[in-house]
Amino acid sequence: MIPLYVNGLGELLNSIVLMLLAILLIGLIMKKLHQPYFVAYIVAGLLLGPYGVQIFRKPDTIATIGELGLLMQMFFIGTKLEVQTFGSPPRMHD
Repeated sequence: MIPLYVNGLGELLNSIVLMLLAILLIGLIMKKLHQPYFVAYIVAGLLLGPYGVQIFRKPDTIATIGELGLLMQMFFIGTKLEVQTFGSPPRMHD
């Protein structure tokens, strides 16, 4: 087995996997409570962050996970948008 510890990459991957599992489990709970999945992201961040269980302590790891989470949110929001909702482009008058 090839170790994934290349300049701290293994620790970051473990953190990302742990965060995704927490979001999945909390997301299932939020679904039962009829709450949006976005609440699961917030609750998982609070639980695993420096003010909770302290899985994420390093500012670099927290910033990287935050950027990844923001990119994922933007991607999923983008997949739900429909081009037709933006209307037709403005016409140029001669």
